[in-house]
Amino acid sequence: MIRIIFTDDDIPRTERFMKEAKSKSYFDLLQIDICYSADEARLKLINESDILVLDVLLPKKRKGIPDSGISRQLLEDICAKNTKYMRPKTIIGLTSDVDSIDTHQSVFYSFATIILKGKRGDVEWLNNLFFQIESFVEGERKLLAINKNKLLITIHGIRTYGSWQRVITNKVDEYSNEFNHEQFNYGYFDLLSFCIPFLRTRKQNEIASKVINLIENSKDVEIDLIAHSFGTLIAKSAMEKYNGQFRTVIFCGSPLRSKTEMGHIVAKSKLFINECGVNDAVLLMAKVFIPGLGDAGRKGFIHKVNNQFINRFHAGGHSLYFDDKNDFHFVRSLWLPVLTVSMRPVIKDERRNYFLEDFWEFILSFFENTKTLLFLLALVYILFL
Repeated sequence: MIRIIFTDDDIPRTERFMKEAKSKSYFDLLQIDICYSADEARLKLINESDILVLDVLLPKKRKGIPDSGISRQLLEDICAKNTKYMRPKTIIGLTSDVDSIDTHQSVFYSFATIILKGKRGDVEWLNNLFFQIESFVEGERKLLAINKNKLLITIHGIRTYGSWQRVITNKVDEYSNEFNHEQFNYGYFDLLSFCIPFLRTRKQNEIASKVINLIENSKDVEIDLIAHSFGTLIAKSAMEKYNGQFRTVIFCGSPLRSKTEMGHIVAKSKLFINECGVNDAVLLMAKVFIPGLGDAGRKGFIHKVNNQFINRFHAGGHSLYFDDKNDFHFVRSLWLPVLTVSMRPVIKDERRNYFLEDFWEFILSFFENTKTLLFLLALVYILFL
């Protein structure tokens, strides 16, 4: 993640910058903090950043009177030794009057990488600014490409050949060359076999063994894993039997039960994300009718949320994660920043209360807890009557 601190009290100019930033293909890899005063910038500059865009004339507090001395003092503070402020890797000065900078702001020439003439009606400053940002992005990508030291494993669900796995591979490679990829394609697994517990478990363990063999033969690499639907059952089995550590694990649309004990699984990953589609009708059917399964990919796992584990709730169904109508926006905006530049995951919760929610959830839980007995009774009826 490339962190940019844009410090400017000119609101129209700031809005123009943000509009242009959002149009860039690499926007999802940027973390942009907007500051309208020197004091706001100081709070942000306590932490590490990559690019600082600094207005030459800046107020101390928001809506204050802009003064060159305020921005000059801020620049001197962040570049001085023995201060709490972190100097950004690149500093870009921004002013509407470059000709006057020699007289009141010469310190900028000492510390800034470049000074741009940022008049509102002019686009040259904006083009030059994004040329600098794009150069920085490309430089970071080249650093990441030096070694392929990561392995991304993807596992698809039933009744599919996992075309989304190829999409994720291509998207990841657009941003980083440090990944090797392993797409586990075990063929089309039919719904009937999935519903019968021993057939499902047999297939689950068969593929999990192959995942473990791959991981154990991959030396000195960080391992990321993305699994969808039935793939999450396979991933869970593999993680239970593997003694090593994963970097990032992403479950989406999981038919595991919400009360499944996940502590020992989460402990084997630096970051575990459980993606949930709150309108996932497929998981509702699994919860009500299929023995041993539930809707953790709808309701979330019952596990303590912390820096290592989160449930994220999205408005959508079982395949919302791979919607190609918007160029796989979900993958680009939520997964790529985590995988390629280790960005902390964005918290998402799009759940909404609905009419008679408690009643319907009680009914669903009743069927979840009694369906195995009902399944066995139906099986006895079919075999002996």
